[in-house]
Amino acid sequence: MSGESVDLERKLRENKGRLLWPEFAQALTGVLPESDLDAQRLSVAATDDLRAGFFKRVGSDPYIDRRTWDDSERELVEGLLREAAPAHVGREYVLFHHLDRMTGGVLVDGGAVLAEAAQVWEVVREDLCLTTRDLQHGLCLELNHYERRDELELVSWGELVPPLR
Repeated sequence: MSGESVDLERKLRENKGRLLWPEFAQALTGVLPESDLDAQRLSVAATDDLRAGFFKRVGSDPYIDRRTWDDSERELVEGLLREAAPAHVGREYVLFHHLDRMTGGVLVDGGAVLAEAAQVWEVVREDLCLTTRDLQHGLCLELNHYERRDELELVSWGELVPPLR
């Protein structure tokens, strides 16, 4: 795709995102009430770059921590994240979500997201993904559906690796 085509495609996504943002921001503010989400949005272009780097790392970095649990152990996983939350209070992370290709990612307090991981996960409507802007620390919690069972997978690196339990 030419640079001009990419710019046009991005502008079309951003235009659609302007319509979708208020409802999403309201839902996320319901879970993270201390956030001024309008002031904490990243541009769509910056989000596209971060998202690409993030998922490249999730898919191919041999040094990241990967753990799986049966979906029936969801409360245990949420407890791990909640226990990790105090160490990340006041630390800025990028939160990806189901609309970020149109609205941009959101800068959030990592501690608040980890403390309310289950509720935030419902709002983002896809994998729960957090990272620092330099991609040095990251976390991706996803639900995988397999023929015989559903499985939670937590991929994390840097300071977002929760303690073993």
